[in-house]
Amino acid sequence: MQADISLALRRPRSATEYRHTLESAQEEVARLSHIVNDLLTLARLDTDVTQLSYEPVALDELIGTVVTGLRPLASEKQIALTYTINMPVMITGDVTRLKQLFVNLIDNALAYTPDGGSVRVALTAQPQMIEVTVSDSGIGIAPEHVPHIFRAFLPG
Repeated sequence: MQADISLALRRPRSATEYRHTLESAQEEVARLSHIVNDLLTLARLDTDVTQLSYEPVALDELIGTVVTGLRPLASEKQIALTYTINMPVMITGDVTRLKQLFVNLIDNALAYTPDGGSVRVALTAQPQMIEVTVSDSGIGIAPEHVPHIFRAFLPG
């Protein structure tokens, strides 16, 4: 965002070019605000787990709803967003936080996937395990950061 703005200010541009730069910056600010709000929510949850509300959740339906809600964003970038499940899955959890988790994961995959790429979401259930996979054709996560990604969600 900073590079785009600096480039736009380097020399006079047409109104259309300035508008494009501002629209791009506005989108990025909205995305960053969303991330900051999510981090603040996590920080609050870290200090008060009584805010969680556990109830039965149809995980397959929840993820399907998130994917459907993010399809317009994927379409804008011409990213193929797919979702597969091997069976319906019921769990007990906080539906609001779970939705937030999957929105963040899939939105992040879309943000770091180049136009024309793909994002795949899969839910696989086995007798003693549920696995949700979000994979994309983007730049990936540096190996040294992988062990720390879910640290905020783990106890002590």
